[in-house]
Amino acid sequence: MQVVRADYRSPELSTALTYRYGRQETEQLKQRLDDHGFAVAAMPDDVEPHTAVERLAATLGLGQPYIASLYQREDTKEHGAAYTDVRSQASSDHPAFGTTAGQSMHVDGLLEPIGTVRTTVLYCVRPALSGGRTVLFNSTAAFEELRRRDPQAAGPLLDPGVLRRRSTLPNVDADHVGPAFAYREDGLLITRYAEGDTVEWRAPDGRSADLERALAFLRAAGEDKRYSVALRLEARQVLVFRNDVVSHGREAYRDDPAAPRHLIRTLYLETPR
Repeated sequence: MQVVRADYRSPELSTALTYRYGRQETEQLKQRLDDHGFAVAAMPDDVEPHTAVERLAATLGLGQPYIASLYQREDTKEHGAAYTDVRSQASSDHPAFGTTAGQSMHVDGLLEPIGTVRTTVLYCVRPALSGGRTVLFNSTAAFEELRRRDPQAAGPLLDPGVLRRRSTLPNVDADHVGPAFAYREDGLLITRYAEGDTVEWRAPDGRSADLERALAFLRAAGEDKRYSVALRLEARQVLVFRNDVVSHGREAYRDDPAAPRHLIRTLYLETPR
């Protein structure tokens, strides 16, 4: 993948491709994913949202949607679905799906080992009245830059005990510990870099100062337009991104009570092929 050399300042990245499931359009979408880790497409307006996502996944060869491990449990399965509705609901106790609050940087699949959930699809049924942009952070590119500049600081981020992520669902005790970054056998750098309430950083013995430098670098990179872009999806637009290569978050938003923001999220264990 070329994403570790991508520059997110290019305005064309947030321009939606017109997508009608054609072969040439599919190849163009795949190329953007390979080059930048994400792609935005405008889907047909005569296809029902779930059908549009299903057809897109089939065309890209993503296989069946995956329900994250956190939502396969008896005490959490009410929040789990192959097609997850992301919208504000007063009755919801989910700290992210059911609120208008912002979301810190993360990757999907909180309990999964690094690289498990490889692709995320977000279909916009209806945007927010204001706010609610999805923020994509090219964390793998930022890590490679850190490793070039300060390899001593980058080292702890590869440690298998450096990052603990835990559930913030009420009365749910679940967590997973692993590296923040790792290299697959084929050489691809993958990520589970995250921040916020779900995160606990654990420096290897004697490496606290190195880890602090590394995190300071990544947090600064998250504000750098070379590595970060905020996208507002309009109705019938879909965002496809490599969840194993880029991290993402969400800005807080304000709803129109008569037409609240509504996105559909699906996760996949495969990448486009």
